[in-house]
Order: sequence, then C-alpha cells, then structure tokens
Amino acid sequence: MIKFLNLFFITVLLQSALSFAQIPRIEIPFTDSDRALIERTGFSDISTGSIVEGSAGVGRMQPDYIADFDSPAFDQLRVYANKLKKIDDVRTRINRLRTYMKRYIITNRAYNSEPYLELLKEYNAKGEKIPLSRYVLAKAGVCREHALIFNFALREAGIENYYLYSKIHMDAQIEDHAVNVVRIDGELRTFDSYNSLFNDVPLRGLLSAEGVESGGFTVGIVRLNNYPKVTKPGSPSCERNSFEVLNQLLIAN
Repeated sequence: MIKFLNLFFITVLLQSALSFAQIPRIEIPFTDSDRALIERTGFSDISTGSIVEGSAGVGRMQPDYIADFDSPAFDQLRVYANKLKKIDDVRTRINRLRTYMKRYIITNRAYNSEPYLELLKEYNAKGEKIPLSRYVLAKAGVCREHALIFNFALREAGIENYYLYSKIHMDAQIEDHAVNVVRIDGELRTFDSYNSLFNDVPLRGLLSAEGVESGGFTVGIVRLNNYPKVTKPGSPSCERNSFEVLNQLLIAN
C-alpha cells in the first residue's frame, strides 16, 4: 500500500509540475549496448559522432551540431578531465571541471560576443552543420554549447551524466536552457557550467510547482521541450515516453 501511494503521489506531482498539453515522446539510451538512434528531450547521452539539432530549423541562429569529440581540439579538456578521476568526491570533480571550462575552454560566453556571432555567421552562410570543436577553438558558446561539451567532459572525468534541454523560468523570465544531470548520493541534480542558478540544484525541486530558490531567484522547469533531436547513425533505438522516464528516475531517488 505504501509503495502504491508513493507511486500515486509521484505521478500526480509530475502531472502537475510538467503541465503538458500533450506529453512529448523521447528516445533515450539506457545502456552502452543500446544507444538511441534518435533521442528526444529528457536525458540524452551525446556520444562521439552524434548530430544534435540546433535552433536554425525553428528560425533562430544556431546550426545543427556535430559532436566531434575525437577532434584534437578536445585534447586539453580530455587530459584535464581524466586527471580528475583520482578525486573520490564526485561533486569536487564536477566543480573543478566546471571552473576549468569557464576559465580555459569557453571564455566568450555572451550571445553577442564577436567570436560566437562570427562562427554562427560562417556556418549559417554555408548551410552546414557546425562541429563542436569549432566552439572550443573559438572559446565561444552559450548554454547549449556549454552543456554539450560539459556532457563530454564529465564522461571523461568518469561521471555518468545526461544532457537535458527544457523551458525554464527564473522568476517571471521564461526561456529555453540546457543543463547536465548527474546522480549524486542517490539524488538527481542539475549541473551547469554556464548559469550558476542551475548548478547543483535538485531536479525534483526544479520539476515541482514551487520551483527552487537559487541565487535570489525562484527557478524551475516549466516543461520539457520536444527538441533537440539527437541522431547517431547506425545505432539501435530505444523509445520511451518522457513521463515514464522521469517517473522511473524520480522513483529511483
């Protein structure tokens, strides 16, 4: 009976917090041997060779991304991340990696920074997908690029994590935002190398109707987007409903 009530309570909580008119479908990898051909929203593992949908297709400025993590441009970050494996405390590893990202990997963090705009202009003019290595070489990027590259860096540091893209709120301000999700001490938490308001915040709290107090703001997830699409040629697919995945993950907490 207790287990049934817990499941019922979590179901009601998610239905209220996510407020979906129609719950979008997602596809998510659960094991290394069962990687998704297409992953939609929720929790995505951006492996080398993946193509990640940008925002140009919905009238914005970011071309699709190529996750070329095998590029030499990632060597500096890879070496540093691997050194962090000797640190037992996961949170310490994450925060050191986050600081390193901000200081040395992506230093041009504004949407209107010249290196960022020049990079977008170049690839939009050519109508081509943009390798993530180009952002590293330009040391430029905003939340999407940060979370995609941080997903790689965390894996290199031995930390399982997922890329999460959703519509968030900061008080009354609503916008799309990308973060990374890590399980620490049995709890799912978001980590963010771009916006400190979403760094080391409990996912359950962000999904609640009340949100979470962070940095003087009330922040939360309004809804999961039904994009970006992530494709990995030649991989098997595993499709799940985002409500089912979140329910499973939160029950596991």
